[in-house]
Amino acid sequence: DPRLAAPPTAVTAVEPTAPGGVPRALVATSTRTILLLDEREVQDQLLTSGPFCHLVPSPSRKLVAAYSSSTNALHVFSSDLARNLSEFQTHAPRPPTGVVWCGSDALLLRSGGRSVVVASSTP
Repeated sequence: DPRLAAPPTAVTAVEPTAPGGVPRALVATSTRTILLLDEREVQDQLLTSGPFCHLVPSPSRKLVAAYSSSTNALHVFSSDLARNLSEFQTHAPRPPTGVVWCGSDALLLRSGGRSVVVASSTP
């Protein structure tokens, strides 16, 4: 029971990368962080760059893209959220209406009739 003060701002599932791994859910909160949930526990990732309005796992399941509606920045995290691998400041007046992966190394942001492709800048 994560005892959220408000409804989540974004939710996604992350399938395990290894056989026998446990599926997890990521829940973005209005308190600027992301919760990592599995069948046994809830871990607050203690992030401060949210709230995030988009959470998108990569096709490889090794990365997660997260768009911050407060900073208008696209972040790419490791799937366990332990590392913020890259950050792209969009300078957009509002969050995108969609964020999707293009393969495993780029993201497409769609907003107001415009599309922007961003390399994830990961090793």
